Order: sequence, then structure tokens, then C-alpha cells
Amino acid sequence: MNALDFAQYSRISGIDGLEVMSARWVEHSFAPHMHDFYAVSLNYGGRGAFHCRQALRDASPGTCNLIAPAELHTGHATSGEGWMYRKLYIDTPLMTALLQGLDWEKLYSAKKPCNLTRQFLPANIHGAARREHPWS
Repeated sequence: MNALDFAQYSRISGIDGLEVMSARWVEHSFAPHMHDFYAVSLNYGGRGAFHCRQALRDASPGTCNLIAPAELHTGHATSGEGWMYRKLYIDTPLMTALLQGLDWEKLYSAKKPCNLTRQFLPANIHGAARREHPWS
């Protein structure tokens, strides 16, 4: 691993099924792989990309990428400053509980539903939500 590459993992006390990774990848890239949990990337610096579902997906600052369990994907930085993000690894039972707790009718009845809601519901959820300000 390059000296500029790093990853730090943490867990939140009292929340089973959730792990958080903060990472910056400059030279490191990921060969095709999959997880048995959901992976939610909150991209906030540099730029990255990943192959998923037979397409190259962008991971620019202010976007959120969601990869479902068993989805084959890759990952690599596409800018000289690397790809910086926080990733939430969410076990399926926790994701199910989170989704069941949402008020879907209220989300759809809003005049401007959030981008994540539009991208989140199709089969085998995978989408990108844009924000005005990147996560930090």
C-alpha cells in the first residue's frame, strides 16, 4: 500500500451490524470482489470510480454509492489526489430494519423527493445521491 493510502475501521457502540471505514486511496485499486453486506460510500474528496453491473460508475465528491450484497464490483482513484470516502458496511438485518422504519409515502409525496429515494427503490438497489456540500 502506498504511504498516501490509508483505511481506518471503527464500530459504533450499541449499533450491531454497522462498521465504518474512512479511506483515502491514491494508488491502491480493488480487483473484482463482493461483500455479504451493504456498502454505502459517502464520497467527499478527490474522485474515484468503480465497475458495477457492467458499467463504470463515478464516485465524485458529494455523491453516495450503494452496493448491495453479492454485487460484483471494483474500485480505484481517478484523480491525482486520490479518492476519499467514508463507507458504511451495513449487515442485511440492520438495513432491513432501517428501510422498514422509513415513511415511504411521505418521501414520495414530497414536492421534491430526494435523489436517493428515486435511486434507492429499484431492484437490487444501487444509486447515487447528490448533496450541495460533501460529507466531511
